Amino acid sequence: MTPLRVAVLGGGHLGRIHTRLLKSQSGFEVVAVADPLARTRQQIEEEFNVRTVPDYHVLTGEIDAVVIACPTSLHYSAAMWSLKHGLHTFVEKPLVKSSHEASELNQLARKQGCVLQVGHVEQFNPAWTSACDLIDRPQIIEAVRESTYTGRSTDIGVVLDLMIHDLDLIVSVVDSAVMRVDAKGWSLMGQHEDLANARIEFENGCVANVRASRVSRNATRRMQLLSKRSMIDIDFATSVADVVAPHSAVLSRQWQADTLPNDERLKVKDELFTKWLPHTKLQSASVNAIELELRDFLRAIQTGGLPRVTGEHAERVLQLAEQVLFSIRSDESLGHERMLEVAPMSKRKAA
Repeated sequence: MTPLRVAVLGGGHLGRIHTRLLKSQSGFEVVAVADPLARTRQQIEEEFNVRTVPDYHVLTGEIDAVVIACPTSLHYSAAMWSLKHGLHTFVEKPLVKSSHEASELNQLARKQGCVLQVGHVEQFNPAWTSACDLIDRPQIIEAVRESTYTGRSTDIGVVLDLMIHDLDLIVSVVDSAVMRVDAKGWSLMGQHEDLANARIEFENGCVANVRASRVSRNATRRMQLLSKRSMIDIDFATSVADVVAPHSAVLSRQWQADTLPNDERLKVKDELFTKWLPHTKLQSASVNAIELELRDFLRAIQTGGLPRVTGEHAERVLQLAEQVLFSIRSDESLGHERMLEVAPMSKRKAA
């Protein structure tokens, strides 16, 4: 089969990763990497022996698909150009900065018959995929995603930069409308929020507590999902999922530890995670999740099927992210002028 001619738009950190992985896949032919900075282009040419261009518009007619890995503020214009020219389009997360822009891209992709895939990479994390079939109508979700300061993605805040990963996974497993969002955010390093905490309540009773920071001393990527039948703890960094499936007597409420005689209740401590709340550790093989994303992109194009993370799904994730950001903006307790310098509500209504 003829390789798919692809260009990478953006030669930064993620652009380099995509370029390296695309060049290693026989199903792709990397035609060029586009980046406005001469120094970046020189580095890419030296590292990957691939053609570079300062402006992706000159690639019209030379390619079949693009991978967009430029700053988020440029995603919309790049994706509009790509889709208008009938190119299959992979966009790093977040798809764009607003659900309105996402809706426009999705409409255009459908009209043009193009694949529009979004790089919500945790969907391909083996810890998540191994646990997915075990997630049954979660009622409580706790997610923590923290990193040290990297200096990347400074054109957006931590909600669209990091929290978006967990919002993506939550939207994928909670089949219910959002009833209420309460959130707080703090800006430390610049104009956008660097720490955020959100409580999301769904109409089906599920509650998700989500915390994100990009100014932490240590990196953490964890999620816990509790349902009536299981408790699942996922460590995305180590690709390990720990699944607790309570004994049937516990689930049916036929056995209750607090009603036992004292000597029997003391035994429960030793038997808790072997007999009554037995757990299984799902250790997954090491994989490159971004490589899996790109393979999924190619599969969707070749078969005419849907990618795992569609533009429509990413639009729903952005809608939830906007609710989080709206709650942060509306929080009257934000105490200083550097916190969340966002567009005034009057401009938002006029947009």
